[in-house]
Amino acid sequence: ADTWIILCPPVLKDNITNFIPVLCKLVNQSLAKGTFDGLKTADIIPTIKDHKLDPNDFKSYRPISNLSFLGKLIDFVSKS
Repeated sequence: ADTWIILCPPVLKDNITNFIPVLCKLVNQSLAKGTFDGLKTADIIPTIKDHKLDPNDFKSYRPISNLSFLGKLIDFVSKS
């Protein structure tokens, strides 16, 4: 099984030159295989639209999805 390390944006940004070869390899492999191996999954967090709304009513919430950085990167590269 593949093991993914979750990187916070500041760590990635501060070390981007070290990560570029690895990120390029991962993106190219994903595009070549045509699979994304779970990179396009998201955590869905229901967030209340307004604090004045009823928290017991599902209509008071909107879904916020958090995609992984690598999933976003592959999506961006595949569209360009």
